Amino acid sequence: MNLPADVRNELERMLGNSDLPEERRLRARIIVLYDDGRSTSEVGHAVGLSDSRTRFWRKAFERHGFDIFSDTFSSETRKGKRTRSASRTPMLSESDASRLRSMLGKSTSDKIEKRLRLLLTYADGGTTAEAAQAAGLSTARARYWRKAFQQHGFEIFNDGEVPGTPVNDGTTHMEEQQHKARSEKKPRTSGIVQTDAVSEAARKLMRTYFDDMLRNARHRQFGRDPEIVHKMRVATRRLRSVFVIFNDYFDARSTKGLRRSLRRLGKLLGNVRDRDVLLLDFSAHKDFVDEEERNALLPLIQRSLEERDRYFETLTTHISSAEHAAFLEAFEAFVNTELAGASPPPVNKAGIPLRISHVAPVLLMRLYGDVLAYEGLLHAATLTQLHDLRVHCKRLRYALEFLHEILGPESLTAINTLIAVQDHLGLIQDSQTAGAMITDMIDDIETGETELPLTERSNPAPLVRYLAHRHEQKFSLLAGISDLWETVAGREFRELFLRVLLMSKHAE
Repeated sequence: MNLPADVRNELERMLGNSDLPEERRLRARIIVLYDDGRSTSEVGHAVGLSDSRTRFWRKAFERHGFDIFSDTFSSETRKGKRTRSASRTPMLSESDASRLRSMLGKSTSDKIEKRLRLLLTYADGGTTAEAAQAAGLSTARARYWRKAFQQHGFEIFNDGEVPGTPVNDGTTHMEEQQHKARSEKKPRTSGIVQTDAVSEAARKLMRTYFDDMLRNARHRQFGRDPEIVHKMRVATRRLRSVFVIFNDYFDARSTKGLRRSLRRLGKLLGNVRDRDVLLLDFSAHKDFVDEEERNALLPLIQRSLEERDRYFETLTTHISSAEHAAFLEAFEAFVNTELAGASPPPVNKAGIPLRISHVAPVLLMRLYGDVLAYEGLLHAATLTQLHDLRVHCKRLRYALEFLHEILGPESLTAINTLIAVQDHLGLIQDSQTAGAMITDMIDDIETGETELPLTERSNPAPLVRYLAHRHEQKFSLLAGISDLWETVAGREFRELFLRVLLMSKHAE
């Protein structure tokens, strides 16, 4: 650009006029930076917009001049000037807008305030760019929250600081519904009683989850319904957790083969599940982006589907193998044979046998101690450490679920608290896993297209934007770690946990 002096002076005057809306001054700054000889990427970086939006405003100014600063110019059309119709249907009813304004005065959350300002800008007829500017968000996130409000209404404000049910900012509506369903569902019963020997209580648990694993493997929707693979993986994981939690009560050598086979099966199921989770997130994400962005994501979705199919084929090949059949036969014999693989039963110093009701409080306290040990690390925890913390929270949760039949009713409250913590940490891990997978895909695509002409190569920008979305989600969740820790390590939960241990049912 090489602007005439009077045009340049007028733009600089606009930049210095604090009474002008921020959106108009942003446009003026874009044009001035171009006139300074900056490249599109440099201008976009300076103003916090994408290259495509930065180019849009440059071309709009070249075509329409100072009209781009008028009230009647809309950035929502690539054709340029558009007069807003007085009869245009508002996105919000007057009652909804009034409610949003009243909430704005009550909110103490920066996240909630941003959503409120964004929607109120839309309600006043603002464009996406103006709404994003008002909220301090990217235009992609502005569109995301606009569509989220259209689909879910005032539920998007439920994060504990305005009326509603607590929902983490990184949690999608679908994920929240799944968490709610899990937290309202009572743990499975396995028939454990207070007088059971410890190894036999564990065996009852294994029998329950072994049956779950078999039932899902034989389900007619196995492979077509992602939830079936997920349920089979959960059953397999719980079987492995029983071995870990009750490790001292079984002979390691006699159960080594069973544990190894479970670990391999769990890994194969996990490979499929990781792709299913990614595809589910793609499905949710594409509903909140424009058609151009959706089309750009289609190759990535297709690639993920192909990867999922390959991993599922490996899984089914293994499940159909003679090796797996031998494992199933051995495990069935193990769970149905009393004292099989059991270590000598524990006794106290007087030689009196200890039953599950005697061992449970000590076992649970040890697992809770494993969780509390992370307290000194959280201010600078690595993602690996947070993943390990999630493993320990899940192990404690599983132990409470395993033993809930001989614990007091408050064990269910403790379980639900741990589910919330586990889900929060799990979303961080899911975002990290998805980010690594997307990064690998981008690298593979670029490597595979090195022989193509430059003009025929894929533009990775939509994938990079999706990657940025997952990083944004991850860091939003990381910001909530301190509050999350208080729910599981604070005084209220410690007192609850102590009551669970002390109020466990006595042997009849």
